[in-house]
Amino acid sequence: MRTLDMVDLRLSNLHHRRLNQILHTLITQALHSASEGYLANCAQSIEPIMDVNAGMRYLTECLVCSGTSFTSCMESTFAGSPQQAARFFLANRQGVVHGRIQRCNDCGFTFTNPQFFPHDYDEIYTHAPKPTDSKINLHAGDARRFKRLARLVRSDVGNVGRFLDFGCGRGGFLLAMDDPAGIGFELEERGIFSVGRSQIKTGHFLDMAGSPGFEEGSFDLITSFDVFEHLPDLDQYVHALSALLKPGGHLVITVPDIGRWNAKLAGNGWNMYLLEHLWYFNRQTLRAFMRRAGFHEIHHRILPYDAPVAHIVRRVAQTYKLPVPELGPKLSSIVVPVPIGLMYGAFKLEG
Repeated sequence: MRTLDMVDLRLSNLHHRRLNQILHTLITQALHSASEGYLANCAQSIEPIMDVNAGMRYLTECLVCSGTSFTSCMESTFAGSPQQAARFFLANRQGVVHGRIQRCNDCGFTFTNPQFFPHDYDEIYTHAPKPTDSKINLHAGDARRFKRLARLVRSDVGNVGRFLDFGCGRGGFLLAMDDPAGIGFELEERGIFSVGRSQIKTGHFLDMAGSPGFEEGSFDLITSFDVFEHLPDLDQYVHALSALLKPGGHLVITVPDIGRWNAKLAGNGWNMYLLEHLWYFNRQTLRAFMRRAGFHEIHHRILPYDAPVAHIVRRVAQTYKLPVPELGPKLSSIVVPVPIGLMYGAFKLEG
């Protein structure tokens, strides 16, 4: 099994062979673990710390179709409080766990249920491991990914106009766009700072929507990359975002695609099953959800996710509970476009 046949590496032959050997070993071990039912028993390796029935909310209605009949697909591999959950969140997480995964019997939409309460997630993200907590530098991968996204957005939308990058992180997409008409928003204590030629405003978005700088009908475009899957009360956020757009404005997003071949091939070991991921769309359920919010799809793509080799190897090892192999500094820093099943959707607001 050659693990790199699907990835364009453009590496030296030495690095190519070494990386192929490492990932081949990791994935072979992972498949062996899965074949022995290891993943089905992962929850037993985490000591339950609290009664998860208390302090969590159970969803009784499907986000996409309002159905009320669900089937459990996977049991949770985490039991603990929001404070104990923080170390399993975001790119520098200390391990891979997920909540209970359920599927709507009416439309097939897949989601985490139960979930923490919205205010709990605010607290969790505040205390999640920061980039400074890790030796792995993700900036080069982010820069390559956001340059690709900037090209696609300009191609798909045309005249961008005034735009908002919702959930902008450190401002990588704003830097790639290099346009003073763009502003960013990120969840932090309320404030404002500059990145390149743009400004980033921080705070609690649902409280700020409609305030100066976020007036209704004031944006031509809103982007939100790798954000929707993290948001509790996602329907409320999409409603607030749509109100900020002008009639005929565009919303461009990326989310993991549970319908892709790699998700199906990996099964329970798909590395997008994460405690921080609440919603698992495929193209059909995403289109249906966006239609309910008044949008129609104009472009759909599947994109790779650019990341350094060290990050990829760590994610595979964390997902399958394997030891992380030692990598040299040169090999660790090489950025690879990984086919994780990342779905890109460009939508236009009706009206």
